[in-house]
Amino acid sequence: MDKNLKKFILGITLFVSGLIASGLNLISNSIVLQVKGNNVIPLSMFILTLACSIVGLAFMIICMFWQVYDNVISKMLINTFGLNQTWSGIVMALDNLFALFMLPLFGALSDKTKTKYGKRTPYIFIGVIVSAIFLVGV
Repeated sequence: MDKNLKKFILGITLFVSGLIASGLNLISNSIVLQVKGNNVIPLSMFILTLACSIVGLAFMIICMFWQVYDNVISKMLINTFGLNQTWSGIVMALDNLFALFMLPLFGALSDKTKTKYGKRTPYIFIGVIVSAIFLVGV
């Protein structure tokens, strides 16, 4: 993923969490948390800090995953399948091109799905099983 796109998504996420915290500040201005002794923290500040921490952790994990994914898959293509680095790069680029079409397609399919398990759960469950089978096969 492009660095600018990552920064944009992070900025939007922090902006939305800030709006949520600001809304809570209006609602819960009188609610405070007692912290060690006489120190008092407004609840909205605590929620904003917690939300930003969780968002930051999520982005860190996503970035770590993509670094590992890019390194491991390219090494698998070169070592296991005997591709040279050029073809490995082409396959990795095709992966991103397929994602441009597949993500909206499966998003639209899951939006129309109505099961007792929810919209996304069947796709997640089936995707995990198929991915595990392919992982063992490789």
